[in-house]
Formats: sequence, C-alpha cells, structure tokens
Amino acid sequence: LVDFHARQGRVKTAFQWIERLKESGFSPNILSYSPVVLALARAGDTGGAAKCLRTMIGDEVMPNAVVFSAVLHCYVGQGDVAGADSMLSRLVEEDVELDPRTFDMIIRLCNRQGEHHLAIKWFRHARQMGSMTSACASAACASFAAIGEAAETAALLQKFEEDGLSMK
Repeated sequence: LVDFHARQGRVKTAFQWIERLKESGFSPNILSYSPVVLALARAGDTGGAAKCLRTMIGDEVMPNAVVFSAVLHCYVGQGDVAGADSMLSRLVEEDVELDPRTFDMIIRLCNRQGEHHLAIKWFRHARQMGSMTSACASAACASFAAIGEAAETAALLQKFEEDGLSMK
C-alpha cells in the first residue's frame, strides 16, 4: 500500500502507512521508504524528500544510491549548491557507488552559481575515483579558468588531448 499511494502522488497517505507498520511492530525497510522519497523527489519537494530520507536513516534503513541520487537531483534542480554539496558529501561518506554523471551534474551547478572552488573540489574527487567524463573535465576547465588557474586548465586540456578524448 505504501508503494501504491506514493506512485499515485498521495505521499502523506503512504507515509501514514509506514507509521502504521511501525505501530504494528513491523520494521519498515528500503521498499517501504523508497517510493515515498522518490515520489517527493519527482514532485520537486526537496525538503520533504530530505526529511523522509532522515527519517529513513533514523529508522536504521540504509538508503540505496537511487534514493540518495533522487534527493541530490532535487537540490541540483533547485540550484541549491549547499544542499547538493551536503548530499554528495553524504553519498561519498556512505561509500555509495556514484555514476560519473553525478559529478558532472554538481560541477555544472557549482559553475552556474559561481562556486568554482567547490566545482574544482568535486572534479578532483571524481578524477581520484576514476569517475571523470569529458563533460566533467570540460566543466572543470571552466572553473579553473574562472579563478585564474591557467596552468591547471592547460594541463587538463593537454591530458585529454593526449588521451584522445574530446572536450565537446
């Protein structure tokens, strides 16, 4: 019933079913919480999705990459650099396997908001993890250039040229 109500957009009712489960002595699991978080995220309710995520963790239910990423996408969609940075930091802390596009997404957000040092932080992390794409590097080049790091920009461009990768 939780999944059914969440998919119908009746998130409040879905969450009430989770509470009923707990009151009946059952422990909600990832299958209980995921549809609710995902429904809130699809609706663009970042606060609700983040709150549900915190409740989930408080109930000792470890979110998976899909749940974490849905909340991260909400922050990015709202242009909330601090929220996105915090969520991505949590993903890294929890050792969640990240898709390279996750880094592309946050680096571009940081660039749009003028947070170039933060974009570079995530670029370096992506590079260290081997999760770097040419789009990620291209966005990082823009950040390095914006803060006057010409040598770093040139070195990055040179590396990609040597590797035969396109920066388009």
